[in-house]
Amino acid sequence: EKYSQSLTFRNISAVSRSVRVLQPRNSEFSITPLRFPANCNGSIIAPGMSVSTTLKFCPQSLGDYSDIIRVETESGSCTVTIIAQREPPQLSIPTVLDIGACFVGDANRVVFKCTNTGGGGKFNLLTERDRENPAETKPRDPSVENCIRLAPFTIYPTDFTLYRNDSVDINIEFVPLSLGAFEQKFFIQCDNGQVRNFFIKGVGREIVISVVELNSVDMNTADPILFNDLFFNSIDIGNETSQHVQVVNDSGLPVEYEWVWLETNEKDLHKAGQRKILQRQQSDEEFLNGEMKTKDLDADDDFTKTSLMKSIDDSESFSNCVKES
Repeated sequence: EKYSQSLTFRNISAVSRSVRVLQPRNSEFSITPLRFPANCNGSIIAPGMSVSTTLKFCPQSLGDYSDIIRVETESGSCTVTIIAQREPPQLSIPTVLDIGACFVGDANRVVFKCTNTGGGGKFNLLTERDRENPAETKPRDPSVENCIRLAPFTIYPTDFTLYRNDSVDINIEFVPLSLGAFEQKFFIQCDNGQVRNFFIKGVGREIVISVVELNSVDMNTADPILFNDLFFNSIDIGNETSQHVQVVNDSGLPVEYEWVWLETNEKDLHKAGQRKILQRQQSDEEFLNGEMKTKDLDADDDFTKTSLMKSIDDSESFSNCVKES
Protein backbone atom coordinates (compact mmCIF):
# COMPACT_ATOMS: atom_id res chain seq x y z
CA GLU A 1 0.00 0.00 0.00
CA LYS A 2 1.21 3.50 -0.85
CA TYR A 3 0.82 6.62 1.29
CA SER A 4 1.31 10.26 0.31
CA GLN A 5 1.61 13.59 2.09
CA SER A 6 1.81 17.10 0.62
CA LEU A 7 4.75 19.30 1.68
CA THR A 8 4.98 23.08 1.22
CA PHE A 9 8.07 25.29 1.59
CA ARG A 10 7.54 29.05 1.93
CA ASN A 11 10.13 31.82 1.57
CA ILE A 12 9.75 33.92 4.73
CA SER A 13 12.86 36.03 4.09
CA ALA A 14 12.90 39.53 2.54
CA VAL A 15 14.77 38.46 -0.64
CA SER A 16 14.13 35.95 -3.39
CA ARG A 17 15.74 32.55 -2.96
CA SER A 18 16.54 29.59 -5.17
CA VAL A 19 15.57 26.30 -3.60
CA ARG A 20 16.50 22.65 -4.10
CA VAL A 21 15.00 19.67 -2.26
CA LEU A 22 17.01 16.41 -2.08
CA GLN A 23 15.44 12.97 -2.21
CA PRO A 24 15.29 10.89 1.04
CA ARG A 25 17.97 8.23 1.40
CA ASN A 26 15.61 5.27 2.00
CA SER A 27 13.95 3.76 -1.04
CA GLU A 28 10.62 3.53 0.81
CA PHE A 29 10.34 7.33 0.62
CA SER A 30 10.32 9.54 -2.49
CA ILE A 31 9.28 13.07 -3.44
CA THR A 32 7.79 14.33 -6.68
CA PRO A 33 9.36 17.25 -8.65
CA LEU A 34 8.81 20.65 -7.04
CA ARG A 35 5.73 22.60 -8.10
CA PHE A 36 6.54 26.31 -8.45
CA PRO A 37 4.06 29.22 -8.74
CA ALA A 38 2.96 30.07 -12.29
CA ASN A 39 4.74 33.43 -12.30
CA CYS A 40 7.95 32.04 -10.79
CA ASN A 41 11.26 32.62 -12.59
CA GLY A 42 12.88 29.18 -12.77
CA SER A 43 13.68 27.87 -9.27
CA ILE A 44 13.62 31.33 -7.69
CA ILE A 45 10.97 31.88 -5.02
CA ALA A 46 9.97 35.48 -4.26
CA PRO A 47 9.41 36.59 -0.63
CA GLY A 48 6.12 35.25 0.69
CA MET A 49 5.77 32.71 -2.15
CA SER A 50 5.87 28.93 -1.71
CA VAL A 51 6.83 25.74 -3.51
CA SER A 52 5.25 22.34 -2.91
CA THR A 53 5.94 18.64 -3.45
CA THR A 54 4.33 15.32 -2.60
CA LEU A 55 6.08 12.86 -0.27
CA LYS A 56 5.31 9.22 -1.10
CA PHE A 57 5.79 6.25 1.21
CA CYS A 58 5.73 2.64 0.03
CA PRO A 59 6.68 0.32 2.96
CA GLN A 60 8.06 -3.16 2.41
CA SER A 61 7.20 -4.37 5.92
CA LEU A 62 5.10 -3.43 8.97
CA GLY A 63 8.11 -1.96 10.76
CA ASP A 64 8.85 1.65 11.69
CA TYR A 65 10.62 3.95 9.20
CA SER A 66 12.35 7.31 9.51
CA ASP A 67 14.37 9.54 7.17
CA ILE A 68 15.09 13.19 6.39
CA ILE A 69 14.49 15.62 3.51
CA ARG A 70 17.24 18.18 2.95
CA VAL A 71 16.26 21.64 1.64
CA GLU A 72 19.09 23.80 0.23
CA THR A 73 19.13 27.57 -0.54
CA GLU A 74 21.85 30.21 -1.04
CA SER A 75 21.74 31.10 2.64
CA GLY A 76 22.18 27.51 3.85
CA SER A 77 20.23 24.27 4.28
CA CYS A 78 17.75 22.70 6.66
CA THR A 79 16.25 19.23 7.16
CA VAL A 80 12.75 17.91 7.58
CA THR A 81 12.39 14.71 9.62
CA ILE A 82 10.11 11.99 8.24
CA ILE A 83 8.58 9.38 10.56
CA ALA A 84 6.26 6.63 9.35
CA GLN A 85 5.00 4.20 11.97
CA ARG A 86 1.91 2.62 13.44
CA GLU A 87 0.89 3.31 16.99
CA PRO A 88 3.02 0.89 19.00
CA PRO A 89 1.31 -1.76 21.14
CA GLN A 90 1.33 -1.50 24.93
CA LEU A 91 1.23 -4.88 26.67
CA SER A 92 0.20 -5.06 30.31
CA ILE A 93 2.19 -8.11 31.48
CA PRO A 94 5.18 -7.43 33.77
CA THR A 95 8.78 -7.96 32.70
CA VAL A 96 9.30 -10.61 35.39
CA LEU A 97 6.69 -13.38 35.54
CA ASP A 98 6.97 -14.98 38.97
CA ILE A 99 5.43 -18.44 39.09
CA GLY A 100 6.23 -18.87 42.77
CA ALA A 101 7.10 -22.11 44.51
CA CYS A 102 6.15 -25.66 43.58
CA PHE A 103 7.00 -29.03 45.05
CA VAL A 104 9.57 -31.08 43.16
CA GLY A 105 7.77 -33.51 40.86
CA ASP A 106 4.53 -31.56 41.10
CA ALA A 107 3.14 -29.08 38.57
CA ASN A 108 1.92 -25.51 38.88
CA ARG A 109 0.16 -23.50 36.18
CA VAL A 110 -0.18 -19.72 36.38
CA VAL A 111 -2.19 -17.57 33.96
CA PHE A 112 -1.11 -13.99 33.19
CA LYS A 113 -3.70 -11.82 31.47
CA CYS A 114 -2.06 -9.74 28.74
CA THR A 115 -4.03 -6.68 27.58
CA ASN A 116 -2.98 -4.43 24.70
CA THR A 117 -3.82 -0.80 25.41
CA GLY A 118 -1.92 0.53 22.37
CA GLY A 119 -2.01 -0.09 18.64
CA GLY A 120 -2.90 -3.48 17.26
CA GLY A 121 -0.47 -6.06 16.01
CA LYS A 122 0.46 -9.71 15.62
CA PHE A 123 2.75 -11.22 18.25
CA ASN A 124 4.87 -14.34 18.58
CA LEU A 125 6.99 -15.71 21.41
CA LEU A 126 10.67 -16.49 20.86
CA THR A 127 13.32 -18.25 22.90
CA GLU A 128 16.76 -16.75 23.33
CA ARG A 129 18.08 -19.24 20.77
CA ASP A 130 15.40 -18.21 18.27
CA ARG A 131 16.35 -14.59 18.80
CA GLU A 132 20.11 -15.09 18.40
CA ASN A 133 19.95 -17.55 15.48
CA PRO A 134 16.81 -16.79 13.44
CA ALA A 135 18.22 -18.53 10.35
CA GLU A 136 18.55 -21.84 12.23
CA THR A 137 15.10 -21.65 13.78
CA LYS A 138 12.49 -23.85 12.19
CA PRO A 139 9.15 -22.07 11.72
CA ARG A 140 6.42 -23.31 14.07
CA ASP A 141 2.97 -24.21 12.93
CA PRO A 142 0.67 -22.69 15.60
CA SER A 143 -2.04 -25.23 14.82
CA VAL A 144 0.33 -28.09 15.69
CA GLU A 145 2.79 -26.67 18.22
CA ASN A 146 1.55 -23.54 19.92
CA CYS A 147 3.92 -23.64 22.89
CA ILE A 148 7.60 -23.21 23.70
CA ARG A 149 9.47 -25.26 26.30
CA LEU A 150 12.14 -23.72 28.47
CA ALA A 151 12.72 -26.42 31.07
CA PRO A 152 11.19 -26.56 33.60
CA PHE A 153 8.69 -24.07 32.09
CA THR A 154 6.20 -24.39 29.23
CA ILE A 155 4.57 -21.27 27.74
CA TYR A 156 1.52 -21.03 25.50
CA PRO A 157 0.08 -19.71 23.25
CA THR A 158 3.05 -18.57 21.16
CA ASP A 159 1.19 -16.75 18.36
CA PHE A 160 -1.72 -14.35 18.77
CA THR A 161 -3.18 -11.10 17.47
CA LEU A 162 -4.23 -8.25 19.76
CA TYR A 163 -6.04 -5.11 18.68
CA ARG A 164 -6.62 -2.19 21.03
CA ASN A 165 -8.09 -3.34 24.38
CA ASP A 166 -7.92 -7.00 23.33
CA SER A 167 -6.60 -9.55 25.85
CA VAL A 168 -5.05 -13.00 25.79
CA ASP A 169 -4.21 -15.43 28.62
CA ILE A 170 -0.51 -16.33 28.73
CA ASN A 171 -0.27 -19.75 30.40
CA ILE A 172 2.96 -20.84 32.06
CA GLU A 173 3.38 -24.35 33.47
CA PHE A 174 6.13 -25.03 36.00
CA VAL A 175 7.29 -28.63 36.63
CA PRO A 176 10.48 -28.62 38.73
CA LEU A 177 12.44 -31.86 38.89
CA SER A 178 15.01 -30.64 41.42
CA LEU A 179 15.30 -28.23 44.32
CA GLY A 180 16.31 -24.62 43.87
CA ALA A 181 15.46 -21.46 41.95
CA PHE A 182 14.87 -21.47 38.19
CA GLU A 183 14.90 -18.61 35.69
CA GLN A 184 14.40 -18.50 31.92
CA LYS A 185 14.28 -15.69 29.37
CA PHE A 186 11.96 -15.33 26.40
CA PHE A 187 10.92 -12.60 23.96
CA ILE A 188 7.66 -11.26 22.54
CA GLN A 189 8.07 -9.96 19.00
CA CYS A 190 5.52 -7.71 17.29
CA ASP A 191 5.01 -7.54 13.53
CA ASN A 192 6.20 -3.92 13.61
CA GLY A 193 9.68 -5.18 14.50
CA GLN A 194 9.56 -4.31 18.19
CA VAL A 195 10.92 -6.96 20.57
CA ARG A 196 10.57 -7.07 24.36
CA ASN A 197 12.33 -9.49 26.67
CA PHE A 198 10.72 -11.19 29.68
CA PHE A 199 11.90 -13.43 32.52
CA ILE A 200 10.16 -16.38 34.18
CA LYS A 201 11.05 -17.30 37.74
CA GLY A 202 10.11 -20.25 39.91
CA VAL A 203 11.35 -22.19 42.94
CA GLY A 204 11.36 -25.97 43.43
CA ARG A 205 10.75 -27.04 47.02
CA GLU A 206 10.41 -30.25 49.00
CA ILE A 207 7.78 -31.20 51.57
CA VAL A 208 8.98 -30.43 55.09
CA ILE A 209 6.45 -31.53 57.69
CA SER A 210 7.36 -32.44 61.24
CA VAL A 211 5.74 -33.28 64.56
CA VAL A 212 6.86 -30.57 66.98
CA GLU A 213 4.71 -31.21 70.05
CA LEU A 214 3.11 -34.15 71.75
CA ASN A 215 0.59 -33.33 74.48
CA SER A 216 1.97 -29.72 74.66
CA VAL A 217 5.53 -30.98 75.14
CA ASP A 218 8.26 -30.22 72.58
CA MET A 219 9.11 -33.33 70.60
CA ASN A 220 12.26 -34.34 68.77
CA THR A 221 11.23 -36.81 66.08
CA ALA A 222 14.85 -37.86 65.67
CA ASP A 223 14.74 -39.49 69.11
CA PRO A 224 13.05 -42.93 68.78
CA ILE A 225 12.56 -43.19 72.54
CA LEU A 226 10.00 -40.39 72.50
CA PHE A 227 7.73 -42.42 70.26
CA ASN A 228 6.87 -44.58 73.28
CA ASP A 229 4.70 -41.68 74.44
CA LEU A 230 2.38 -42.38 71.52
CA PHE A 231 1.11 -45.52 73.18
CA PHE A 232 -2.15 -45.11 75.08
CA ASN A 233 -2.30 -46.05 78.75
CA SER A 234 -4.76 -48.69 79.93
CA ILE A 235 -8.26 -47.41 80.65
CA ASP A 236 -11.56 -48.90 81.78
CA ILE A 237 -14.00 -50.26 79.24
CA GLY A 238 -16.39 -47.57 78.03
CA ASN A 239 -14.02 -44.68 78.74
CA GLU A 240 -11.91 -42.86 76.20
CA THR A 241 -8.53 -41.19 76.11
CA SER A 242 -6.66 -39.04 73.62
CA GLN A 243 -3.28 -37.61 72.79
CA HIS A 244 -2.72 -34.32 71.02
CA VAL A 245 -0.14 -34.00 68.27
CA GLN A 246 1.01 -30.68 66.81
CA VAL A 247 2.30 -30.84 63.24
CA VAL A 248 4.00 -27.91 61.48
CA ASN A 249 4.40 -27.42 57.75
CA ASP A 250 7.74 -25.72 56.99
CA SER A 251 7.46 -26.23 53.22
CA GLY A 252 6.24 -22.71 52.54
CA LEU A 253 3.33 -24.15 50.53
CA PRO A 254 -0.06 -25.59 51.50
CA VAL A 255 0.05 -29.37 51.85
CA GLU A 256 -2.94 -31.66 51.50
CA TYR A 257 -2.70 -34.59 53.87
CA GLU A 258 -4.76 -37.43 55.27
CA TRP A 259 -4.53 -39.59 58.36
CA VAL A 260 -4.40 -43.32 57.62
CA TRP A 261 -4.20 -46.39 59.83
CA LEU A 262 -1.27 -48.71 59.22
CA GLU A 263 -0.23 -52.03 60.68
CA THR A 264 2.96 -51.90 62.73
CA ASN A 265 4.49 -54.73 60.71
CA GLU A 266 4.35 -52.94 57.35
CA LYS A 267 7.74 -53.03 55.62
CA ASP A 268 7.23 -49.91 53.48
CA LEU A 269 5.10 -47.39 55.35
CA HIS A 270 4.99 -44.94 52.44
CA LYS A 271 3.63 -47.49 49.94
CA ALA A 272 1.24 -48.89 52.52
CA GLY A 273 -0.11 -45.40 53.24
CA GLN A 274 -0.55 -44.63 49.55
CA ARG A 275 -2.39 -47.94 49.10
CA LYS A 276 -4.77 -47.06 51.94
CA ILE A 277 -5.53 -43.66 50.42
CA LEU A 278 -6.14 -45.21 47.01
CA GLN A 279 -8.52 -47.75 48.50
CA ARG A 280 -10.41 -44.98 50.27
CA GLN A 281 -10.67 -42.94 47.06
CA GLN A 282 -11.97 -45.94 45.13
CA SER A 283 -14.52 -46.61 47.87
CA ASP A 284 -15.70 -42.97 47.71
CA GLU A 285 -16.08 -43.19 43.92
CA GLU A 286 -18.14 -46.37 44.24
CA PHE A 287 -20.36 -44.68 46.81
CA LEU A 288 -20.90 -41.62 44.59
CA ASN A 289 -21.72 -43.89 41.66
CA GLY A 290 -24.29 -45.79 43.72
CA GLU A 291 -22.22 -48.96 43.75
CA MET A 292 -21.50 -49.21 47.47
CA LYS A 293 -22.35 -52.71 48.71
CA THR A 294 -24.21 -53.28 51.96
CA LYS A 295 -21.75 -53.91 54.77
CA ASP A 296 -22.02 -57.19 56.67
CA LEU A 297 -22.89 -56.06 60.20
CA ASP A 298 -21.63 -59.35 61.62
CA ALA A 299 -18.18 -58.90 60.08
CA ASP A 300 -15.29 -58.16 62.41
CA ASP A 301 -14.27 -54.53 62.56
CA ASP A 302 -11.44 -53.88 64.99
CA PHE A 303 -11.84 -50.11 65.00
CA THR A 304 -13.55 -47.19 63.34
CA LYS A 305 -11.29 -45.43 60.84
CA THR A 306 -11.37 -41.68 60.94
CA SER A 307 -9.56 -39.57 58.32
CA LEU A 308 -8.89 -35.87 58.35
CA MET A 309 -7.92 -33.84 55.29
CA LYS A 310 -7.05 -30.17 55.15
CA SER A 311 -4.31 -27.78 54.06
CA ILE A 312 -2.01 -26.16 56.59
CA ASP A 313 0.34 -23.22 56.48
CA ASP A 314 3.66 -22.65 58.21
CA SER A 315 2.38 -21.61 61.63
CA GLU A 316 -0.82 -23.66 61.80
CA SER A 317 -1.09 -26.62 64.14
CA PHE A 318 -3.76 -29.17 64.70
CA SER A 319 -4.63 -32.07 66.95
CA ASN A 320 -6.42 -35.26 66.12
CA CYS A 321 -8.14 -37.61 68.52
CA VAL A 322 -8.73 -41.23 67.45
CA LYS A 323 -11.48 -43.09 69.28
CA GLU A 324 -11.60 -46.81 69.71
CA SER A 325 -14.91 -48.36 68.73
